[in-house]
Amino acid sequence: IKIGPCLPEFDKKDLLHAIGVTFGGVIRSKIIGEFCRLRIKLNVQKPLRRGIFISTGNGNKCWIPFKYEKLPTFCFGCGRVGHGLHECTELTPAEKNKIREDPPFSLALKAELNLVGRESLKLNALSKKLQTQCSYAGNINENRETHLYCEKRSDTM
Repeated sequence: IKIGPCLPEFDKKDLLHAIGVTFGGVIRSKIIGEFCRLRIKLNVQKPLRRGIFISTGNGNKCWIPFKYEKLPTFCFGCGRVGHGLHECTELTPAEKNKIREDPPFSLALKAELNLVGRESLKLNALSKKLQTQCSYAGNINENRETHLYCEKRSDTM
């Protein structure tokens, strides 16, 4: 899993160990700036975890999101690996219909893989040229709306 960004006040080695233990064990860990990578033993019988709250030194809690690398098919309803929402036996048809509107799990749990090779880089440059660019500009207000500013990229290759 990819973890972060982590606040600089955290001892990342201790943080990685603590997170790994909650999953069932650490196989390998790596720290890259404010982000961390952790290879863990994952129990596929349990739902995927979206992140963890960590207490800071001043008593506040900080949310640290998880992104799973090489994540296979998983259910947007129950969060378990190995099946999709249509095949889920944990949920009733009524629950599945409700979840389709607002799923508790999403593709946001998947980590983006780095593209490698000249052709992949060309394809990536083309897709970036055609994408709408959005940037987050503040916290959620009292109406629970986020502020995103989007614009179509017009740069040329």
